[in-house]
Amino acid sequence: MPQCDISCVISPEHFREFAVPALRCEMALLDAVVYHLDGPGALIHLPAILELAEIDAVQWVAGAGEPGERDWTDLYREIAATGKGLTVNAINGGGAKVRALSRALGTSRIFFRTAVASRAEGEALLADLEAGERMKAEG
Repeated sequence: MPQCDISCVISPEHFREFAVPALRCEMALLDAVVYHLDGPGALIHLPAILELAEIDAVQWVAGAGEPGERDWTDLYREIAATGKGLTVNAINGGGAKVRALSRALGTSRIFFRTAVASRAEGEALLADLEAGERMKAEG
């Protein structure tokens, strides 16, 4: 999972000049790439990251000190609009948050990290997500 933590303290120009070539070298060795985008300071580089065809998906982590309940739906939409997949941390809010994000984003290219209270609740969540995918495919 490539990442560039120094990106939070460099300009977009320096990111493109120094980080992108290094990332390309790293990604050339991988069969599938999920880029780890870490913190609001790294968001200035999202356009450059989304331009990289080698990146299959983006894992967004809000970063230390960010409120756990901040709504990142617009960011997820921006990433999903490029056709890239997402990994989304939906621990806070559980199944309800997963369902809402799945409906809002309209893509099946999402890996959700969440928690449920029981196996039955987890199975119900999976069934709801699968039903939503079937409806999208039919509609």
